[in-house]
Amino acid sequence: MTRQTLRWIGLAACALFGASLLTAQQSFQERQMGGIGITVFRDENFRGVNATFRRDVPDLRQYGLNDRITSLRVAPGEFWEACESANYQGRCQVFSGEERDLRRSGWTDKISSLRRVRGGGGGFPPPAPPPFGKFGIVLYDDPFFRGNSLSVKEPVENLRSRNFHDRAESVRVVSGTWELCAEPRFRHCQTVNRDTPHLSSLGLNKRLSSVRPVGYGQGGGPNPPPYPGLRPRLVLYDGERYLGRSLTLDAASGNLFGFAGRARSLQVVSGTWLVCERPRFAGRCEQFSSNVPDLDRFGLGGRVMSARPVEGAPILRH
Repeated sequence: MTRQTLRWIGLAACALFGASLLTAQQSFQERQMGGIGITVFRDENFRGVNATFRRDVPDLRQYGLNDRITSLRVAPGEFWEACESANYQGRCQVFSGEERDLRRSGWTDKISSLRRVRGGGGGFPPPAPPPFGKFGIVLYDDPFFRGNSLSVKEPVENLRSRNFHDRAESVRVVSGTWELCAEPRFRHCQTVNRDTPHLSSLGLNKRLSSVRPVGYGQGGGPNPPPYPGLRPRLVLYDGERYLGRSLTLDAASGNLFGFAGRARSLQVVSGTWLVCERPRFAGRCEQFSSNVPDLDRFGLGGRVMSARPVEGAPILRH
C-alpha cells in the first residue's frame, strides 16, 4: 500500500470521526433543548440540574426531581400532562412549548409525575396510549391554558360535580370533538375540535356547565360515527363545513328561535332527522341521516327554521 493511499485513508477516517462527533453533539443539544419529549430543569430559565424524558414518568422520585422542577421545555407538536402527585394523581395541567418560570402558573416545585398526552415521533418508539382513551379535554380556570385544570374523558352533565362549574376560561382538546354547554345536561352548546385559548370567543367564558364528546376518533372529522344506543342528536352550524357557532338538538324543535335561519351545515351524530324551512316542520323539508357540509346543496342554507328526529325512518345517504 503506497504512502499516498495511507494518507487518503487517514483523512477519510478523520472526516468520519468528526462527522460522528458533530452528530452526537447535535443530538445531545437537541435533547437538552427538548427536541424530543420533555426536558425539565431544577432552576428557572432552563438552568440547573435537568433531565429529558421521552416516556411517561409515573414517579419523579427515582430521578431526584420530585417537587423540584422550576422550568421546562416541551418538544414542538407534543403536549405533556404534569401532576402534583405520583401516578398522575391530584391536580394536573397540560403543558406545551416553554415555561421559563413555573411560579407564574403556580407549578414551581409541585410536579411529581409526567406523561405525554399528544404528539411524539422522531424515530423513537411510540409513547404509551393517551390517558384519555378515545376522547380527552382539559379545562383551565385562566385564559391561555393556565391556572387550575380539570381533565375530562367522558360526558359530564353538571360540572358542579367536579367543582368546575362556571370556572373554565380556556380549553385544550387532547382528542375528539366536544360540546361545551352553558347549562347543565348539555343545553345551549358550542362544538369545538381544537384548542380554545379564551372561551370568550364562544361566549362561554366562566359559563361552562356541562361537556360531552361528539364523536369517536381524533379530531372528530367531517363524518364522526354515531353514538351507539343513544337517542337521536343533531348539530347545526352557522358556517359551512361545521364551522362557527352551533346548536345541538336532542329532541324535536318546532322553532329554532335564536338559531332560526342561520344554519349553513349540519352533523347528524345519531338517528335520522327531518329539517324544514318553516317553523313547526312546515314548508319544504329534507331528511338527513349523515352530515351535510353545505346546506345550499339542498336549498336550505340560512333557511332552516325547525327540525325533528324521524322514528323508524330508513337510513339515507346524501
